[in-house]
Amino acid sequence: MAVDDDVSLHPERPHGTASAGQEAQALVAEALAMERQGRSEQALVLLNEIILRFDGETETAVVAQVARALVNKAVILRRLNRADESMAACDAVIQRLGGTTEASLQEWLARAFVNRMLRLVDLGRSEDPLVLGNEIIQRFGGASHAPVLNSVAMAMNAKAVHLWQIGRLQEAWAVLEEGIQRFGDASDPALLPGTNSMRISKALLLAVTGRKQESLDVFDEAIESLDVASDDETRLQLSKALLSKALVLMEQRQHAEVVPVCDELLRRFAGFGLLNLREAVARALNLKATALGELNRPQEELATYDELVQRLGDVEELPVREQVAQALIGKALLLRRMRQPEGALDTLDALLQRVGEGGEESLRSQVARALWSRTLLLVELERPEQVVACCDEMVQRFGEERSGRIPQMLGRVLVHKGTALKQLHRYEEALAVHDEVIRRFASSQEGALRGMAAEAFVDKAVILALLKQPKAELAVYEEALQRFGADAAPEVLEMVALALFNQGAALGKLGRRDEELAVYDEAVRRFSGSSAAGVRMLAARALFNKGVALEHLERLEEALAAYDQLLRGFGGASEEPVLESVDKALLRKERVVEQLRQHRAKPS
Repeated sequence: MAVDDDVSLHPERPHGTASAGQEAQALVAEALAMERQGRSEQALVLLNEIILRFDGETETAVVAQVARALVNKAVILRRLNRADESMAACDAVIQRLGGTTEASLQEWLARAFVNRMLRLVDLGRSEDPLVLGNEIIQRFGGASHAPVLNSVAMAMNAKAVHLWQIGRLQEAWAVLEEGIQRFGDASDPALLPGTNSMRISKALLLAVTGRKQESLDVFDEAIESLDVASDDETRLQLSKALLSKALVLMEQRQHAEVVPVCDELLRRFAGFGLLNLREAVARALNLKATALGELNRPQEELATYDELVQRLGDVEELPVREQVAQALIGKALLLRRMRQPEGALDTLDALLQRVGEGGEESLRSQVARALWSRTLLLVELERPEQVVACCDEMVQRFGEERSGRIPQMLGRVLVHKGTALKQLHRYEEALAVHDEVIRRFASSQEGALRGMAAEAFVDKAVILALLKQPKAELAVYEEALQRFGADAAPEVLEMVALALFNQGAALGKLGRRDEELAVYDEAVRRFSGSSAAGVRMLAARALFNKGVALEHLERLEEALAAYDQLLRGFGGASEEPVLESVDKALLRKERVVEQLRQHRAKPS
């Protein structure tokens, strides 16, 4: 084990003249340095040792450092999502110092209360955080010690943010305005974290309520105030202000201005090990890459994704791993747009290898997106066997998902698997896959998923046509129309139109012309007024097919009327697939007109 990784469980008190307070202070500083380097677990070990070793000391300076150790332990545990342990550390401080009037101890007592309040927010409590926030403001609001007042400002900010989150915007505004008015002009550096937390929250609230330029102005105030950030707390706030400003600029589509803001964040914080700063650096790199993409600077976008992976690819903390995964997906999509599919596949494979077989819950959607993107690439590369294998992996990993975006990706992947099996002439397996899609999604509450089930019906009928099973084919179309005929979801509508059109074509092949014509009439009646390009195309094609069917029946006047209806309804269309039917109808019309002329010219 390297020397700088070795944290003794029972360090001896060094010999010399240092007091216990000075020694405890130095050890806490050492633990916080470990946290800055990303060595959170080792920092916790040392903080626990400090608490154990100096517990029972009565000297105020030592008691303050033990409280400091407990508060920082609570903060680290909260960042690591170890909620109960974090709350216990806060409660230990409150229990030890609850009655103190000593300013140096009240600082840590107030901080423990604020961290407890934040934990109540994490738990989804509605009123409890507000009650505790009011208690903090009342209990410590009259203090003269700036670090204690900073916790009051932090509590006011936390209260305002919580009010905002539960939809009480006017109250949130009032708390922020009161806090900024009370502390905004303070010159004591110890008050900067709390004051600027409120400025940043105000800027964010301005942004979400549509006052973007005012929001940017307030961010600039906060950034200017934090410009000399020299401690972890103010560094975190400065990174938040810079990142939030970049996000607002992105929403404003001011992409050229996003890049220098991200670069400023990277210049200041790229070398820091503190988890939240590393996460901010990763998010800034992803945001910069997105802005470069919008500016059509693909080589720089690619280099930015690579920089993120190179800088932070080995970091183990989950928030950073999520950003690395996002960067790899972004890189893969970029390579696909740059017509480098093999590079895109390699990038997605690298992501899947990093995450491994399990994958934390928060990474699952990234893994699903990677497998979905990989499937699309393999479809484009016409590798049906690999498509099937990739789809099988997706089903194995995510087959039980029932919420979020993953079911949509899963459904689309299953549809692609059915198509790939059809290409491989593995028709029975393809039919089973389509049945699986129908079973999973036909009764879904989401229109997109029902659309996939309707598409599966159509694909299933097409396969039955290939297998020369016309009765079964028509039965599938009929079932699809019964299930989805009245469904108004846009994703379903096009599949219903396609089912009707295909049903008409299938009836025509069987020589059942009257039924064929009735189906085309229904398709035209239902869909000729649609605004969806795909649906309009099918309505136009139904009219064209109706005309052709009438020609076969030698009902030329009716055929001519069908072509004329098509030209009137769709002649001014701009969609290429619709215009294709228009052009074909013009040619058929000329032919029918000539036939009618010849027929009328014959002597009776």
